[in-house]
Amino acid sequence: MSSDEDMDISDNDMEIGMILTIPISPSEATQFASQESYSWLQSLPASQSQIAGGIEAERTKVKDVNLLKVENILNVISCEAWTIGEFLYFFSHAKDENGVNITGHSSKHGRTLGIFLSGRSNYTPARIIEEWIQHPLGIPNKEDAEYQYMFSVLKPYEDIGHAHPALTSFVAQLVEEHLLTSPIALVSPDGGLRHASGIQSSGIGDQKFGAETLHSAQDILRMGHPLLWHYCILVATPKQRNRLSHAKNASNDTHTVSRNYRPPETYVKADQLAILKIASSDDESGVLRFNNMQKQVKAWFEHIVHETHMLIGCARTYCRGEGLTKDVLSLIKKREWLEKNLCAKLMFGELWDLVDHKFLSDVLPLEWLAILFDYMGDIPDFQTYSVQLQGLYHQIGTKQKVSPQKTQIYLLKSNGYNETGTEEHLKALIDFLTQLGQSPGLGSYAKCLVLAGGTD
Repeated sequence: MSSDEDMDISDNDMEIGMILTIPISPSEATQFASQESYSWLQSLPASQSQIAGGIEAERTKVKDVNLLKVENILNVISCEAWTIGEFLYFFSHAKDENGVNITGHSSKHGRTLGIFLSGRSNYTPARIIEEWIQHPLGIPNKEDAEYQYMFSVLKPYEDIGHAHPALTSFVAQLVEEHLLTSPIALVSPDGGLRHASGIQSSGIGDQKFGAETLHSAQDILRMGHPLLWHYCILVATPKQRNRLSHAKNASNDTHTVSRNYRPPETYVKADQLAILKIASSDDESGVLRFNNMQKQVKAWFEHIVHETHMLIGCARTYCRGEGLTKDVLSLIKKREWLEKNLCAKLMFGELWDLVDHKFLSDVLPLEWLAILFDYMGDIPDFQTYSVQLQGLYHQIGTKQKVSPQKTQIYLLKSNGYNETGTEEHLKALIDFLTQLGQSPGLGSYAKCLVLAGGTD
C-alpha cells in the first residue's frame, strides 16, 4: 500500500479502527465480523480489519454491545461528513425555511419517523429528552455564560447551545406564551368572562356580582384553561411541608377578625325538625331574625403577598312567635283588608279616638323624668330616684303585660349572600324559606305572612 493510500484511510478509517478496538486477536476478528450485525467488517481491507481486530499495544475493553452499535451508526454518519445534530435535524424536520412541507421522503424514512414520534418505539421522545436534559455534558459550568439561562424567558431558546438551559428555557417560554394567550381567550365573546361596555356604559359595578359569580369564573378557568388554573392554584396555595416552611406556605386565612360569624353548619337534626314543626303548624307561627356576617381575613405577615379581604354572608335565627297564629298572619285576610282601603277614611278625629289619653297622661311625666335623670345622671342623689323611676315604669307605664318566659332560638344554615344587594337578598330569603319547608320549586309556599326583622 502506497503512502497516498495510507493517507486516504488515515482520517476516517483509522479513526473507525481505533474506536472499534476489541480484546480479541486478528484471527478472531474475522469470525466476529461474520455475524450479520457486523458484516460491514468483512468489506474492510486487510489493513483496516487488522486495526479493527485490535493492536496489542492499543487494546481497550468494550463492555456493552449497544455501544458497538452506536459506534457503527456514528461511523456511517461520519462517512457522510455529517454531525449528529445534522442527522437528527434532517431526520426529524418536516418543513423547510419557508414553512413549506418537504416531500421526497422515502417510505422507510417516513415509517421509521412515524413509529418514533408516535411513541411506538422502546424509547419515546420524552425519554430521549429526559436523557438530554439530565446528561452532565448538557449542563454548563457555573463560569459559563449560558449557566444563567436556566428557565429563561428573556433569552430565545434557539440561541442557547447547552441542552439543559436550552430545553428548560424552551419549556418556560412555551408555558409563558400559553399563559399570556389564555386570558385573551377567556375575555373573548366565546370565553365566558366578558362584559359588554360602550361609551354610555357605567362599567362593572358591585350589582353585577352575585354569589355564583366567583364559582362560575372558577368553573370557566378550570374547564376551559386547566393549565392556567393549575399554575395559579399551585402558586397561590403551596402544600404545607414542614414547620420550617410555614412562612412560605402560610395561608392568608391564618389570622381573621370576625363579626357575627359562625360556621355554616351549626344546627342539629333535632333543631331542624322543631323548625319544620313550627313553620308547618296551623296553630302557631315563627319569627325570623336577620343578621349579616363579616369575616375579615388578614395576612399573618405583611411581607407575605396575601391581600386582606372580607368574607360576607347572611345568618338567620328562628323562634316561636308567642300568641301568633296562622289566622292572624293570613295572607288572604291581609289582602281583604287592603281591598277595603280603610286608611282612605281615616281622619284626624278617628285617629284621636284611638289614643289612650289616660295612659298617655301617666306615661308622659315618666318620660320627662327619664330624660332629666339621664341628663343629671352624674349626681349621686338622682341615682336613687332613677331606681324608683324604673319601678314606676313597671307599675303604671306598661300596658298588656306579658310575664317573661324562656324562648327557644333556633339557628338556620348561614349562606354566602350579601343582604345589601337586592338580588342576593332575595336569594337569601328563598334559601331561608326553603329551610322552613317552603320551596318555590315544589309550590309549597304557605299563604301567610312571615314576620322578619334584624339588627345591624
